[in-house]
Amino acid sequence: MRAIFHQSFVIYWFGAILFSCGLNAQPQMPNALPSSVYRIVQFNPEKTLQGTAVMLRDSIKGCFLVTNAHMTFNSKGKLSDSLWVFLNSHSGTNEVISGPRKVCLRLKVDQSSQVYLSEDKQMDIVIVDCTEGNGFILDPTIPDSVFWINANTVNKSEIVNVLLDSTSIYTAIGYPSKGINQQSAMYPEFRWGRYSGTNQGFQVFDIPVIGGSSGSAVFYELGNKYAIVGIIARGTDKLCFAIPIGSLVERFASFFQR
Repeated sequence: MRAIFHQSFVIYWFGAILFSCGLNAQPQMPNALPSSVYRIVQFNPEKTLQGTAVMLRDSIKGCFLVTNAHMTFNSKGKLSDSLWVFLNSHSGTNEVISGPRKVCLRLKVDQSSQVYLSEDKQMDIVIVDCTEGNGFILDPTIPDSVFWINANTVNKSEIVNVLLDSTSIYTAIGYPSKGINQQSAMYPEFRWGRYSGTNQGFQVFDIPVIGGSSGSAVFYELGNKYAIVGIIARGTDKLCFAIPIGSLVERFASFFQR
C-alpha cells in the first residue's frame, strides 16, 4: 500500500500539512491532491447518483471516504447497499484519470452499517469506513492503487480559520456530471473562488455547486503550497458551503472513538 505523500513534498507549518509544488498557475497542483479525490456512483433502479468523495487515512482507523450523506441513501431514504468508487490512475502526461477500474464499497456488512453520520443533521456529510472486510480492496501489490490524504496531519479548524482570507483563490476538485469545463467524467474538474466568511459552522466560498460535485474537496493555496480546508456539503450555482476538514473528528466522534 502506498500513500500519496512523499517526504520531499511535505512541509509542516503551524501543525498543518502543506504541499511544496513550485507552481506558477492553477490547476498545475501536485497530483497528490486530485489523486485523493474520487468519483463515486450509486446505482439504483430509480436514479443513478454521481458524486465526489475524498479518501483519508489514519494510523488507527485505516482508510475512509468522506462525502455527502445523501450519496449513501436511495430515493426511498434508506441506506443503499453499495457505492461504486472509481479508482484513480495517472496518464502518460501525468494527468489524473478516474477509472475505468472501479470497486464496489459495501455500505452494509452483516447487517451493520459502514456509514457514520454527523450528529448535526444539517451537515450533509458522512464517513464511509473502508477497513478490511467491507468489500473495498486495497491491494498493496498494485502501485499507486489507492491515494489518500493523511488524516493525522490535517489542519485543526482553528488553524484553518486563521489561514482563510477573502483575497486568496480557493480550489474545489470534484466530478460534476455536467461540469463547467468538464468534457469527460474520467477527469476531475477544478473550480475556483474566494472565501466570504462562515455561516452556521460552514465555510462559505463563491464556488458554484453543480450536480455531481457533492463532496468536492476545497484546497487552499498559500504561495506555492496547498492544504485541504473543507468538504463541500451543499451549495447553489453561485456559492458553496463547506464543512471544515479539521472538525471531522469532533463531528464523527462515534467513528473515531470506537
